Amino acid sequence: LKALEQQNLESIPFDDGCLLNIGRRSELLIATNQFNFDELGDLNCLIKAMVHDSSLDPIREIRRDEQLCLLLCNKLTKLVKETTLDKTQLMSFVNSLSNPVHLTQGPPGTGKSYLGVVLVRGLMIIRDLWVKRNTSVGLPPILVLSYKNHAIDEFLCDLIQAESAWKLQNKLVRIGGQSNNPLLKQFSERSISLYDKEVQYHRNELESLYNARDSIERILNASSLFLAYKSDIFTKEENLEEDERMKQQNVAAYEATQVLSSIIARVKLIRD
Repeated sequence: LKALEQQNLESIPFDDGCLLNIGRRSELLIATNQFNFDELGDLNCLIKAMVHDSSLDPIREIRRDEQLCLLLCNKLTKLVKETTLDKTQLMSFVNSLSNPVHLTQGPPGTGKSYLGVVLVRGLMIIRDLWVKRNTSVGLPPILVLSYKNHAIDEFLCDLIQAESAWKLQNKLVRIGGQSNNPLLKQFSERSISLYDKEVQYHRNELESLYNARDSIERILNASSLFLAYKSDIFTKEENLEEDERMKQQNVAAYEATQVLSSIIARVKLIRD
């Protein structure tokens, strides 16, 4: 972090640093000190200011629609009020939604994981309204990473308890097989692959495509073999006796017929 503060912005990535939210803690607090966080009106003004100035593409699209922008501000204000963030947590929450790249640091026990859960819930609100504004974006995923399985399990459990399991049904996937938490069992990759109908459908479709590819490869190989047998049938070798040549041609014709039957069967299977 000290190195980042001393780094020349023109020589670092993220669009020459334009996407980075780099500033000292005292500078970032200036924007939040003027608001009374116990007052819902002041809190709403802070959220509105963040939405107005945010450089995140989803928020920029949402604020082009007056009704969706107002709804976003109200939903985020309600979220922040319900989660009772303190001043520094709120400062980090607002700044994280103002810039595409953001870093929150702090010693153990300062509420970073709790803030992360609130931030994901905020991103879910933004995503839902973004999809309403622009259906072409589909359903962009929110990816949460951790070095340790225990940490990610605790994070996801807090998220499930905050949002309720039924709201996250078919929306949350715990990637990796090292989780033993019963609360996350229904969200594991294995459970979803076994019981989710959409996953089963796409898995069957993928299996059909693999089978079709295998059949096509076999057809191509069989076609080459058929051409080789065809050559044996119509090529006359001068050094062979007539009976021997006829026998060889009959064998080649029989083998060619078998190969051709196999090709026809596989083509019919692919078409069906």
